[in-house]
Amino acid sequence: MKILIGFAVIVLTMHAHATQIAFRDLTNLVSDADHVLVGTVTRVDMVDGKGNQVTKETARTGPGSVNMLCLHVSVATNGVIASTAGKVPGEITIPLWQMWHDTLDNRKKEVEGKTFIFLLKGPDFQAVYSGLFMREMAERLEIEKLLKDKKPLNHTPDGICQPADGLPKPSM
Repeated sequence: MKILIGFAVIVLTMHAHATQIAFRDLTNLVSDADHVLVGTVTRVDMVDGKGNQVTKETARTGPGSVNMLCLHVSVATNGVIASTAGKVPGEITIPLWQMWHDTLDNRKKEVEGKTFIFLLKGPDFQAVYSGLFMREMAERLEIEKLLKDKKPLNHTPDGICQPADGLPKPSM
């Protein structure tokens, strides 16, 4: 009976962990970032799998959904803390990981009009890692210290299966 209960617990919790990502500490995130920017989320929008605008506030993202949330960020004047880019655009759009269970309305309420430190990578300024790339302004001094001490990392696989867009696939 104990074995059956234990098996049931494992099976039932497997789905609950389907949209979790592995934790990465701030040191690793900063090390992997090509760009560290201060910016304000000016708008949150959602697009469907065909790129069409979704305006229904209760529209959802998550497993089985083709919808994707995007953050529109205005980079603050003097908001470039660090960047490998020759020129940082004043406005950037950051797609969020589609596997998060979220709604358009919820994400708007959580981030619109708020200022964060964004840890980004690549020439298209995308999230360095899902869910952990938007940092509170209170972390600025710690991030600046980590940037000062930053050493190039050996970019070997860290056990997280990543598609071409760099966002982790949901664990099964």
